[in-house]
This record gives sequence, structure tokens and C-alpha cells, in this order.
Amino acid sequence: MVHGSWFMVISFFLQMFGGYGNTSYLCPQKLKIMAKKRETTKQMPTEKQREQIATLPQKQGTDDGRETLALEGGKFCLDVAKLVFAGVILAGIMKEDANTTILYSIGVVVVMFFVVFGFYLIKQSKKKGR
Repeated sequence: MVHGSWFMVISFFLQMFGGYGNTSYLCPQKLKIMAKKRETTKQMPTEKQREQIATLPQKQGTDDGRETLALEGGKFCLDVAKLVFAGVILAGIMKEDANTTILYSIGVVVVMFFVVFGFYLIKQSKKKGR
């Protein structure tokens, strides 16, 4: 009896919040209405709208997203440098049998590489007249 009441409670909440218990979305009439709404919202632009779009001013100086890619790559490298730095600090704190001199030296080299490369990419993305 208790098992059945829990099942009813769970199915009630699934029906209330549109879960698996609510199968009214499978109704064929609703599917037809939804398809008709999709068709009306995806209308092609008219000839006049196409002409207006063609006369809009185009962006000048775009280089196919290379600037954005360099900027995001630079940000990513800086994020990796932060994570490596945090990992080195945490690994140094842990009481494991790791040589801390080697750990910190490799960590500094890797962090410096990612920081320098990240700032290089950011600088490349900010250059004018490429």
C-alpha cells in the first residue's frame, strides 16, 4: 500500500511539471498545430526585405574571426596558467613523496609559458591594420 502511494505522488509531480507522466504532447492535433506554427515562423524574406538587407553597411576590417580566435585563445591560455599554478600549490601542500624542487620548477616553467603565450595571443588580437 505504501509503495503504491509513493508511485501516485511521483506520477502526480511528473504530470504537474511536464515529465514522463504527461503524454498530452503526443496528441496528433497538437503536433499539427505545432508544425503549422513552425512553418509560419520560418518565412523567407520578401524581395523588398532582401534589397534592404543588401543595402545595409557591411563591417569593415573583418578577418574571418581570427582576431576573436586569438583573443579567446589568449584568455584560455591565461586560464590554464591559473589552473596549473593552483595545481602546483595544492600538490606542494599535500604530504606526498614528491620532490618539491622539481615540482615548483616545472610548475613555474609551464605557468610562464602559458602566461607569455596567452599575452602574445591577446596582443596579436589587438593589433590594427593586419
